[in-house]
Amino acid sequence: MADLQVRLQRALGAAYRIEQELGGGGMSRVFLARERELDRQVVVKVLPPEMAAGVNAERFRREIQLAASLQHPHIVPLLAAGHADDLVYYTMPLIEGESLRTKLAREGELPINETVRILRDVVDALAYAHAHGVAHRDIKPDNILISGPHAVVTDFGVAKALSESTGKSSLTSAGVALGTPAYMAPEQAAADPRTDHRCDIYAVGALGYEMLTGRPPFTGATPQHVLAAQVTEQPEPVTKRRAAVPAALAALVMRCLEKSAADRWQSAEELLNHLEAMRTPGGLPPIEATRRKAARWWATRGPAGALAVGGAVVALAALAAAWHPWRRSGKVAGPRADVASVAVLPFDNLTGTPGDVYLSDGMTEEVIGQLAQVRGLKVISRTSAEALKGSRLTLRQIADTLGVRHIVEGSVRHTGNRIRVAVDLIDATTDAHVWASRYDRDLTDVFAVQEEIARHVADSLVSTVGVRPIIGRVSRTEHRGAYEAYLSGRSLLYRRTREGLRGALAQFQRAIAQDSGFAPAYAGLASVYQLWVFYAYPGIDFYEAEGRAIAAADRAIALDTDLAEAYAARGRAMSRAWAPGGAIAGDFKRALDLRPNSPDVHQWYAGLLSRQGRHDEALAEMERAVALDPLAPGVRTGFSFVALAARRYDVATREAERALALEPSLVKAREQQALGDLLSDNPARCATLSLGPYVGVRAMCLYSLGRVQEAAQIADSLRAAFTAGTVRDSVVSLVVTARAIAEYYAWTGNAEESLAWLDHAYALSPEGEQHFVIASGLYDKVRNEPRFKAGLEQARAQVYDRVQRVRHAAGSK
Repeated sequence: MADLQVRLQRALGAAYRIEQELGGGGMSRVFLARERELDRQVVVKVLPPEMAAGVNAERFRREIQLAASLQHPHIVPLLAAGHADDLVYYTMPLIEGESLRTKLAREGELPINETVRILRDVVDALAYAHAHGVAHRDIKPDNILISGPHAVVTDFGVAKALSESTGKSSLTSAGVALGTPAYMAPEQAAADPRTDHRCDIYAVGALGYEMLTGRPPFTGATPQHVLAAQVTEQPEPVTKRRAAVPAALAALVMRCLEKSAADRWQSAEELLNHLEAMRTPGGLPPIEATRRKAARWWATRGPAGALAVGGAVVALAALAAAWHPWRRSGKVAGPRADVASVAVLPFDNLTGTPGDVYLSDGMTEEVIGQLAQVRGLKVISRTSAEALKGSRLTLRQIADTLGVRHIVEGSVRHTGNRIRVAVDLIDATTDAHVWASRYDRDLTDVFAVQEEIARHVADSLVSTVGVRPIIGRVSRTEHRGAYEAYLSGRSLLYRRTREGLRGALAQFQRAIAQDSGFAPAYAGLASVYQLWVFYAYPGIDFYEAEGRAIAAADRAIALDTDLAEAYAARGRAMSRAWAPGGAIAGDFKRALDLRPNSPDVHQWYAGLLSRQGRHDEALAEMERAVALDPLAPGVRTGFSFVALAARRYDVATREAERALALEPSLVKAREQQALGDLLSDNPARCATLSLGPYVGVRAMCLYSLGRVQEAAQIADSLRAAFTAGTVRDSVVSLVVTARAIAEYYAWTGNAEESLAWLDHAYALSPEGEQHFVIASGLYDKVRNEPRFKAGLEQARAQVYDRVQRVRHAAGSK
């Protein structure tokens, strides 16, 4: 502590004299200093070293200067920012009084009038700042100072300055956070790049909730548990914890806490008007459930783009403690960190040039590829390991998140025609370095060097943890461009969005164009095609896609008979095409033998087991897939589907919500969430969900609520849209419309109409209706009707022949 004070005094020079340390935590250490020239006391806040190391100090200073332009009675101004001696700091005036955190710790619940007054002052400050284009992003009791009868907000613009100066939208971790878990909006917790001023509205709700009830909306044993709750759970109503809270105030606070930013107050100014009315005789106008127009400044900003899986890792970290949610005992078990378990973190590119990223990424891929073949060793998928890159979690937290004992870290440095690779194996439970090695090689054949080093690392790790040795080789290419395209395609594939699949398709095709003998690229192509059919995205003929998926897998297997991903992709596509079961089972058995640590293989095999009615086995396979790739939205969606068929609707809903937390633009998961609600007899919530193109589920929910006319109107609009050849949303294809109508009639007990619309759906796609949905309770009213059973079998019978024709035509080219 003394060392830091000495260093800070040296950095500040003669302009300030440090008097004492006031404390601190989270984003700063806090010191009291005297500014010599003006002879006044100021507060100096110093970023902790682990955060300062990633900050572009000059850019941080510029961002602080922008925030310093805010001049408002309820905003503590920033005076200056600087950096010296590896320290980054900023200064502000000393405010006499205490923090709201101190007040809450002493008093617990605050009086109603005082709560309204504090909220009013805070929101007044936010309204001013938002109008000037500055969001706070870290509203919490620690940043609210009570000075006399007023509340003032401190640290305005600091979180933004940190995110801009590091290039990261979120640096959340267990000790360093841009935003504090108990007050972070779901989109902020998930590091959504589209997060805007409305995250401050959510934080105001959490602040008001705590002042009224004595505790924030969500609490947990760890920051990760709290973040997961922000994303997936609903807060208990304010009035349930404190009955005396006026209904209007409780409603105001709860609206601030809506999960979707679009459902909150849309501007601080609007919220301020309601708070002002509460302080005025005559009271508050009714709080409407309708959405308000967004604040003017932010309304001009376009969306920042889709959420990357990597940004959601912190919000979902706590979900690692629930690998077994389907077990009927109802108990939740944490991930078991067996000795024989490992996560390979993305290797660092120490050269620093973008052109060398393929070296570090390739090294990571090679090591994981070698380890993934080892039976008895749990190896986390690259997708989840990559999601943790830059998360600022400690190694122990990463291990806890992923449920592993060991972590592999590495780096690659390229100098001239030499490459240096450093690899460390760490026991995360003790932070002990179990094994380390350094490799210096000539870069005459980069891929041979990668394979050699990866095999040595894998062999060393295997001998350390005591499992059987590597069983085969990893298929690779000699073409750098093909390999880079393949790695990019893999990353895009796991997002499961339409944009992700489109990008993955282009990358795999690019890889094949540069190396027509690169088997993994064909396997990737097969995965894209069959996933496109599964998610029913438009822009492709689904029978053509399914046939091409099988043909691409055939080509991959012809090039490399030991490529597990190709067998798995072919098995999945053949299963959906209702091919003979023996061939499908053989593909999955071969894939599991070759790659026991592939989450895709376990997930897709679970689909086959589900079709065969082996639901407990299917759930166990999904549990394994989630354990291997806990942060992949597609795996979570797959778990939701399998749970739906097994009639574990609570699990189906929960896993869909987790998928959405990881990838908010994954619209298919929204349908799953609603179906889970509907089938678990919760149509009221289902009817309120934002379902985008999956409006057919809303019709069923309304029907269950007795709102039959509204439900019929939706069904009629869907029929009209199908007849006109249009869809409600460009995100999905016409087959989704036919499927939705079939489901509606099945739910209402009309077997004849349901079958007629299933015929339309199967005419468009081999997955006219998803097996998981038909196996669920949604079709119970019609499934035993003889004509319905016969018609469904007939519709499925023609699928295989159509797919096979495309397969053979594509394979002959």
